[in-house]
Amino acid sequence: MQQLATSIIKAAELNAKLTGSQVSPTFLSQIKTWGAGIFRIVVMGEIKKGKSSFINALLGVKDLVPVASDVATSTIYKIHYGDSLSYRVHFEKQVNKSPLSISGDELDAYGTENGNPGNVKGVDFIEVSHPSPILKTGIVIIDTPGLGGLFKEHKKITWQYVPRADAVFFVTDSVTSPIGLEEIEHLKSVLKI
Repeated sequence: MQQLATSIIKAAELNAKLTGSQVSPTFLSQIKTWGAGIFRIVVMGEIKKGKSSFINALLGVKDLVPVASDVATSTIYKIHYGDSLSYRVHFEKQVNKSPLSISGDELDAYGTENGNPGNVKGVDFIEVSHPSPILKTGIVIIDTPGLGGLFKEHKKITWQYVPRADAVFFVTDSVTSPIGLEEIEHLKSVLKI
């Protein structure tokens, strides 16, 4: 993979030189990540459609990331392979705090709307390490806050991750309601990216 990524970067740089253009820094970053064997999957969808429940089921862990009857996820959870289960809270730069290791019991206090309303604690993302065989292949799953609803900041946070994704899983709940017009518009936006 690394050799192929290096070849792609060299081809892009040659093309830029010949055409007098520049290689997109985002493109270079994505190719380098892909070459390192990392594949980022962003899980997104409307609020309360089961994104976190889907991730927990996929990885076979009931409470890996929080789920609730009200707004649960208020920040990004980056889930990757690790030898053991662990959680680290990463704070926004302006908070000027080092990453904090926490237990699963403390997730609500940092990564949910109930425990951290309006992200008053300045959480950038929560890193989740888990020894899942699925993750061992280099897959990183990114759990996002729900789109829509009263929390406009959640939508902004989610859309920051879509352009850097290698794949997007858009979760919808066809049992309780058919796919809505807003969900269709979100899907169209994903396709454009």
